[in-house]
Amino acid sequence: WTYLLSLFFKLIIEILFLYLLHKMWDSFDLPRLVKCSNVDPCPNTVDCYIARPTEKRVFTYFMVGASSICIVLTVCEIFYLIFKRVVRSARKWKKSTKRSVSYSKTPTCQCHLKAEEKDDKSQTRCVA
Repeated sequence: WTYLLSLFFKLIIEILFLYLLHKMWDSFDLPRLVKCSNVDPCPNTVDCYIARPTEKRVFTYFMVGASSICIVLTVCEIFYLIFKRVVRSARKWKKSTKRSVSYSKTPTCQCHLKAEEKDDKSQTRCVA
């Protein structure tokens, strides 16, 4: 259960990371030019150029793709662990119900004891 909890925590962190990156860069797209306004010490609007925006965009897409693959694999692992646990519990429950229905092998009357002592080839019947 601890491992499953850590997988849920990892999944939340990955999704939160992708959401924040999406909000910060407007659909994972890095612009070449950003207009900075009202930023100290500049009182006017200033053009800020991002160095190597294409390389950063490619790396960002790679990072988003890798994070998406990790999310899919984590979800698959969570479902696998839950499914495995449910199957194991069902098998355990099925075995316990079979055991509770099983019949006792102890004889109920004296004639069964005599029948067991005799040879298996003889046809002894108990008449009540």
